[in-house]
Amino acid sequence: SDPLTLQYKLMMAAWEDAAFFCGFTGPARRRALLTSLLAIVSCRQGAALTSSSSACSTLRTSVYIEDTDAYGIAYFANYARWMERAALSLVGMDKCATLFREAALLLQLEAIDSIKYSAAARLGDEISVRSALLGLDLHDALLLQMQLVRDADGQQLVSCTRARFSFSTRAGKSAPWPGVLARPVAIAELSPTGILSGEVPESAAGTADIGGGLGSRVLRLQADEVNGHGRLSLHAAFRYFERHRSAALGGPAALAALQADGVQVVVGRVRKAELLPAAREVLLGDALSLRCKCTLRGRRMQVLFDQWLVCGSTGRPVARAEALCAFIDPLSQKLVPAPSWLDEKLQALPEVLVFP
Repeated sequence: SDPLTLQYKLMMAAWEDAAFFCGFTGPARRRALLTSLLAIVSCRQGAALTSSSSACSTLRTSVYIEDTDAYGIAYFANYARWMERAALSLVGMDKCATLFREAALLLQLEAIDSIKYSAAARLGDEISVRSALLGLDLHDALLLQMQLVRDADGQQLVSCTRARFSFSTRAGKSAPWPGVLARPVAIAELSPTGILSGEVPESAAGTADIGGGLGSRVLRLQADEVNGHGRLSLHAAFRYFERHRSAALGGPAALAALQADGVQVVVGRVRKAELLPAAREVLLGDALSLRCKCTLRGRRMQVLFDQWLVCGSTGRPVARAEALCAFIDPLSQKLVPAPSWLDEKLQALPEVLVFP
């Protein structure tokens, strides 16, 4: 054990003896006394910054059309969703997935003390969700200071002084911090510029999110995408397919460029959409892969996507759908040919796209 952990163990043993001699023999009262001690020690640690990988984390993601309103502005509630994903990444997506499967415990965002919206995230933006660990409160809730920053220009979009996350059971009751996880006592702080002390590279931070390009990041089933049983839903599969289509067209930035050129890409028809039997085997945190075949149709005014979602561990398909997308003029509401640059891009794509 590290010196700090050993110090805590010795202090806890001493307080156990003190509680006994003082008459605090009830287990609940003794646990409350020890929790108070840990909280006091954690607060005293707060003056120093740390470069520990458990204290700082960065999660990168993209703003897709599903995240925006009619004006291409990110819907404000999505910031909370990205913050929750960042917390899961900081604690460890694999560890959280194991706790969900074996103990039915799920880490969720419970409260935000204060959040400031400085600028809007827009369709096509690549953003970083930066998290600094503030420790655990008296109820074993995880406290984080968080910021969302646009990667292109470093503009701070959202800042949160303190967000509270806690583990809960299937019955919705709060649970103590799981014993299989190290108690987070290190304290970090975000600077006014949004730069983390000891910031962890994305690969080391265990990022598990969809990025803007094909094959750029690991795709995992997130907590906000599962159904009530913690398994893949058809709604989540539709969202994955939409992001994959965006990636095939050049990413969210390409969709924003199309809108600027007066062309919108809309889904005109979906066929053969279904969850396959192997979907019952996919749970929260599992790795997934997307495969797609694109075909231009209707005098370059339509593109057909034959899409499959595949389990990363078994290679078995878990969902599929065929989506026919059309290029339209938003003013006349009539079909228009794909722009020449997009036409060339689609024709240059391999027969089967694999993501990631």
